[in-house]
Amino acid sequence: MKQLLIKSTLLVASFLLLTNGAFAQNVGIGIATPAMKLHVEGNAATDGIIVNNNAANGDPVVQFRLNNATAFTMGVDDSNADKFMIGHATINTNTRITIESGGNIGIRTTAPGNMLHMTNGGAAVGATSMANFENADAAGVALASRNSSTASGYNGFEGITDYNGTTYIPAGVFGLAIYNGPANAATIGVRGASNEWQGTGVRGSRYNGGGANTGWGGEFYDDLGYTGFLGTISDARTKKNIQPMQAALSMITQLRPVTYNYDTEKYPYLGLSTTEEFGFIAQEVQQVLPTVTRTKTLDTEACKEAGPNQIHQNKNQEFLVMDYVRLVPILTQGIKEQQVQIQELQQKADQAEALQTEVNQLRSELEELRKVVDKLSAGN
Repeated sequence: MKQLLIKSTLLVASFLLLTNGAFAQNVGIGIATPAMKLHVEGNAATDGIIVNNNAANGDPVVQFRLNNATAFTMGVDDSNADKFMIGHATINTNTRITIESGGNIGIRTTAPGNMLHMTNGGAAVGATSMANFENADAAGVALASRNSSTASGYNGFEGITDYNGTTYIPAGVFGLAIYNGPANAATIGVRGASNEWQGTGVRGSRYNGGGANTGWGGEFYDDLGYTGFLGTISDARTKKNIQPMQAALSMITQLRPVTYNYDTEKYPYLGLSTTEEFGFIAQEVQQVLPTVTRTKTLDTEACKEAGPNQIHQNKNQEFLVMDYVRLVPILTQGIKEQQVQIQELQQKADQAEALQTEVNQLRSELEELRKVVDKLSAGN
């Protein structure tokens, strides 16, 4: 019986492969008009193809060859937790895609740690990105990221850079608005918004890890616009060693207000104002009020035209900056001290005026006495 089955199988195979002594163009299993060299078609829910390997460590695989050389192999790696892999030559050679039995999918990694985990796999990415989401339609976004669970306290999207050099200034998240239409169009590189009155649209912060205090919690170049309230924390609960200010006038008289223009030729990409300005020289203020000034780093090429897939060189320089708002309490105290002086002068002026009145009264009385004496001397 077994021999009869083998002969029948060979007979069917010969009929399928040979037509008038020549190889058939297409072979069909379950279909009379195969569209490919091998066309397998079923019409039941259980129909399919089985690739099986009964060996103890055998890998059931399917190979795709081009010019008799293996281009890709896909199958199950029995020696690696039964992962489904697509690789070059063999499933575990230059593996391109890995699907774990638990559902994690890896691209260029055989050990995906997330539901979708992609690495460069040692390949050079160059100046391009590892992934590109492009929407050429007139509507819709190219990429959306969202935590839809109301119980999840994690970020909807995270951009992280682990760069530890000093040559460049990488950003965890970089937003660029490219507009090719008419001039004066409103475009936004990065937009932050909160759909809640108690929320915050954009937050910038800086961890105090010690060292030189030259960084920023938030950094803006060129004009800065805002509406609403601009607040600086001043709550009594945040303060200690509170003492009344003294001798503000003496500090104010040492300050030198000036007019000036920024050197935009020396620093063309710092976003400096091009109009006449009024203010102080930070180095001079530092000699009088050192706590009003800070040494901070600024990117001297921050306002250069930016493009996608670009690295930004570190052109930071240290500059002396000052907080004009901190002068407000000093000026306020100076006004109060000056008012005290004015009141004291007014009191002295009032006293002088009263004394002058007395003097004038005495002069009048003396004049009357002189007249009486003159009359008595004349025998009247």
